[in-house]
Amino acid sequence: MLINKKSFLKVLLGFVFLLILVVIVNSNKEEGVLVLEEENNTRQPEEMESINSQLHDEAISDPLVVDIKGAVNNPGVYEITAGSRVIDVIESAGGMTEEADTYSVNLAELVYDEMSIVIFKVGEEQGIWQTEKNNKIRINSASKEELQSLSGIGPSKAEAIIQYREENGPFQTIEDLTLVTGIGEKIVEKIKDDILIR
Repeated sequence: MLINKKSFLKVLLGFVFLLILVVIVNSNKEEGVLVLEEENNTRQPEEMESINSQLHDEAISDPLVVDIKGAVNNPGVYEITAGSRVIDVIESAGGMTEEADTYSVNLAELVYDEMSIVIFKVGEEQGIWQTEKNNKIRINSASKEELQSLSGIGPSKAEAIIQYREENGPFQTIEDLTLVTGIGEKIVEKIKDDILIR
């Protein structure tokens, strides 16, 4: 009987030890899974943020090519970063000369790709091209009030044009206006001779 009790105790202790070992191993596995899941969860937003940041930087890094002429110290074609204004291009061109007519240009205007900027001298004849340009509405930079001066464009359509511009960037063609909510081909046909895209 004594031998049986000792054998029984050995078997029981062995079983208990084995059970404890199994519990420890399983808990470590579950803990490891949780740690991995936590690491994955924390990495994913960081990775997404890094990707978004990289895409944003690439979009900003694409230069705009702008032509500046007239009364600047170094006229020519310049590469400028997106979001720049006319004053930035003038500074890149060495600034205006003493003869420059500062009233002939909007220094705060946002620059767009392939833009042509002309800085006239004080008293200089601006010619037919400039006169025609001044009589037309620049659809990519016009204010709400200027847009409303166009046939068929009321306050809500003017706001829709500005909103589209802000969300999608400048219009590339006159036909792009049909992408604006509430503006169809008939309205574009009416106003196409009164607007400038570039």
